[in-house]
Amino acid sequence: MKRYIGILAILILASCSSKKTEKAGTSEPAKTEENKEALEGMGLTATRSEIKDIDWSQFEFVFTYQDQEEELIQVLGVNKLEEDSICYQIYVNSVLCESEFSGKAGLAFPGGDREMDEDESAAYSVNDYRFEGEGYVVSIRIASQDFGRARFSYRSEEGRDDCDPWEQIAMKRIR
Repeated sequence: MKRYIGILAILILASCSSKKTEKAGTSEPAKTEENKEALEGMGLTATRSEIKDIDWSQFEFVFTYQDQEEELIQVLGVNKLEEDSICYQIYVNSVLCESEFSGKAGLAFPGGDREMDEDESAAYSVNDYRFEGEGYVVSIRIASQDFGRARFSYRSEEGRDDCDPWEQIAMKRIR
């Protein structure tokens, strides 16, 4: 059993290398259509033509945001690695461009008091996971009680780019 868990952990870690890509080329049409159908099956009514070829079923938790005009689609996949760390991948598709970020993040305040967030319905405690890279900081705030909501923040020394994920958008869990 320990060997199985070890192999599974290695596979998850391998899929969570840190990277940022922008405006990727077109994906295989069949794969893209399968992933679009899978997202729609989880409740995301994605009708934009450029859905990234990412296997969202590999993630324990999937969070999404889609605006009414379908000018922005943001999908975040998260796997818990340990109690104090996660592996993530976020995909952003806006009218302007497409981007993707992935990596690992650890609790910003392990053993400390929890932070609080609020949305239109209530205030809730969050686990704040962070990763500081060279010239940027990623923060992922996930509701600690039920993992029902998440917010993704990307800050760069160079300032905000149009392709960066939209900050402080409350994404709802669909899986």
